[in-house]
Amino acid sequence: MNINSLEQIETIFKSHDVEQIYIKELSTNDNEKNQIYLGNKSGLCNLFPSKLEAGGPSESSNKGHSSKGQAIIYSILNFYWLDEISKKYKAPGAKTINYFQYAKAGEVRLSGFLLNCKNPPDCLRRDNLHIYGKRILILGFNRNGETFGLAINQKEDSIVSNFPEFKNSDFSKIIQNYVLGSRINSSARDLLREEIRNLSGTWHPSITLTKKGAKPEPFIGNQGNGYTLEALLGIPRNSSKKPDKYGFEIKSFNGKSGKIALMTPTANIGEEGKLPFREFINLYGWQRKTGNSEGVVFNGVHRYRKENENTKLTLDIRSLNSPTLDEKSSVENIVVGLYRDENPQLISGWTFQKLLDSWSEKHSSACYVEYIRREYTGQDKKHNDEYLYTGKIYFGIGTQIFYYLEAIKKDIVYYDPGHSMSLSGITKQRPQWRIGVIKELDKRLQHLYDDVYMEMLI
Repeated sequence: MNINSLEQIETIFKSHDVEQIYIKELSTNDNEKNQIYLGNKSGLCNLFPSKLEAGGPSESSNKGHSSKGQAIIYSILNFYWLDEISKKYKAPGAKTINYFQYAKAGEVRLSGFLLNCKNPPDCLRRDNLHIYGKRILILGFNRNGETFGLAINQKEDSIVSNFPEFKNSDFSKIIQNYVLGSRINSSARDLLREEIRNLSGTWHPSITLTKKGAKPEPFIGNQGNGYTLEALLGIPRNSSKKPDKYGFEIKSFNGKSGKIALMTPTANIGEEGKLPFREFINLYGWQRKTGNSEGVVFNGVHRYRKENENTKLTLDIRSLNSPTLDEKSSVENIVVGLYRDENPQLISGWTFQKLLDSWSEKHSSACYVEYIRREYTGQDKKHNDEYLYTGKIYFGIGTQIFYYLEAIKKDIVYYDPGHSMSLSGITKQRPQWRIGVIKELDKRLQHLYDDVYMEMLI
């Protein structure tokens, strides 16, 4: 290749709809034999779009601070190598691996990146390192779930000898981060922070953005706080299962009351997992006791090992085959579920893989934005509420599924379903995992992320 400018690199990645890139200067240990070391923060393993799989327990205890028996998490990437004319070459074996046994958050490495690739970068082969001099790896991904790599070297690419400096990424001190086209030395977190600062302190009528590039539309409904924030940031409603902007999942919360919905995966095992929803709610729901509408509901807060007085169910973490569980060696058997112990019976359950997919898909980084709500008083009837974003935000950086399970055990995270069926047969299936926000949200979030930063923007 003959890459001599940052503009050329931007053109290559922009042609595949990549918004930001991650840059690592490679060491001599970074090659196809030893894998490429990315860092030791959990979020690296689900930073790039992937299919996460739990491997067996590690057998290694030779390395410093290692812990034999801890599970390994594989992130299977839809990965392509790029060349100087933006052509892509599939690397079907590419994956990142989180070796949790090496540290609290694990050690993350890129592996299998040359296997069965038709045009792999030769400068990553261990036997050829002496030919190429200094090497730089550039990674990026798009919202279609594709991850791309560009490997440049001192021998072939003149930019390598004088490569520009960028800010370190939030995920690793050895990886720098650049938002394409920004032309300033700002991280993704810096750019998101500034956008939120600009919209804070002003009352906004409730709106929603239905598609990218469209004009926001008035909105009436209980979800206006989140939809309005997303619309102001240019994020289309329900646009993707990927993070909302700059790699961050963005959530709004009312700091004076309430809770945050973290994720909404439907139960995939137990009675709810195998029965049609109408049959499930008829069997396990009850007649609505409050509200103006009649029908059947299945709702209420379910906390770890505390029986809910309405459902008579207990939230617990168990094994598929046993009420006891060694989570380090049996991750494939982990089940989080609502249990009726008198039978015993699993009513609603989530496998480890289901929760792994749901939590990791969008939460490698998150930004929580505080709002205040009031009734809309304008003459038109197109909005029911308006919102002021206070400028108080929390950034959560780096997570893993084991943090989430521990947060359930510590009563930080709880299950709060809102299933219902009206008398006319209209159903709503709302599986909601939540976290309380009234007291010390930063301390609660510290159970879920490697790093948490609270900021006041105005």
